[in-house]
Amino acid sequence: MAPNTSASLPAENVNPKALDHQGSMEHDETQLWAELSVDSWKNSVMSKESVFYDLYIDTRRRLFEACQKHSYDVVVEVGCGTGEVIGHLEGTGKPRIGVDINPDFVTHCREAYKSDTEHIEFHVADAMKLDEWWVSMGYDKKYKAPLLVCPNNTIMIMPEEIRDTVIDKMRVVAGLEGRIVVTFWNGRMFAHGVLGYYKKNSDLCGEFDLSKDHVDWESRKIETLSSYKSQWHTAEEVARWMSSVLIPVTIVEPELKETHEADHVAEYGMGVYLWLKGISPENSSSGSARDYYDSKDSQTFYRTVWGENNTHVGRHDLVEQDPELSEADLLTKIRKAQELQEIGRA
Repeated sequence: MAPNTSASLPAENVNPKALDHQGSMEHDETQLWAELSVDSWKNSVMSKESVFYDLYIDTRRRLFEACQKHSYDVVVEVGCGTGEVIGHLEGTGKPRIGVDINPDFVTHCREAYKSDTEHIEFHVADAMKLDEWWVSMGYDKKYKAPLLVCPNNTIMIMPEEIRDTVIDKMRVVAGLEGRIVVTFWNGRMFAHGVLGYYKKNSDLCGEFDLSKDHVDWESRKIETLSSYKSQWHTAEEVARWMSSVLIPVTIVEPELKETHEADHVAEYGMGVYLWLKGISPENSSSGSARDYYDSKDSQTFYRTVWGENNTHVGRHDLVEQDPELSEADLLTKIRKAQELQEIGRA
């Protein structure tokens, strides 16, 4: 039987996605995500004509193989949507937990998979407080090696300023014996996605035209008239992002069917997979990371690395003063700048 979740559920008359972790109104696209139609979402991604159908099948395969190869004791999907990933992993023999901030999705999943409630459960939960929710449910005592998945570019639909924290919370829940996998929509396939997905699903994502007001082809971003926003990353961009928060990852050869054991990023078809080991709560970085985004000078340095719309900070001034780093590559400079920032805070 699933634990009682009544204490952790949001008030019935409050849109749980419309409030952020501090109780203030969130971005329009986040509220829109909480109000997405169940049928519209499911039909857009899971029909065999969908550009993402093969990615869903491959994601399930990789998770199934990971469970067969390792001693994970539970599979947790963050942003489970209509359950098209977590609901089809019954062959793993592992307990499964799906969480989503949209109550309609959770209600749909509970009904759709009610015949298997002994092995799968669904809950409304906030990814920004995932570690707190995990403990409040008693799962930290019950499970010691979780495999967490946040699939299909869900992380990139979240507001940019919370993405680092969500990944950090997932790693904390995974713990030292668990692992996480985050999948992105492949930036190299962005044009295919714009024409083959967004244009075909305007009832889900909103209307838009192909002008620069809505589609940024260079940075692979889209924003529709309904404020739906998303961005598609390449493996190299995901690796740079991880380096900016001091998580070194290897970029492996694209289109490999095998999943490497080390922390890595891999492109496969329409997707980019990020696999990371879990961490202990003591090694969580989200607290200090939130203090980084307040320096105008620091933003100048990171705009050089990431471009105008992506900023990360650190002691870039000390990096630029160090002659030994003058010829260093950009990723080395990012790591060093953040290391020096941490030393200065200690």
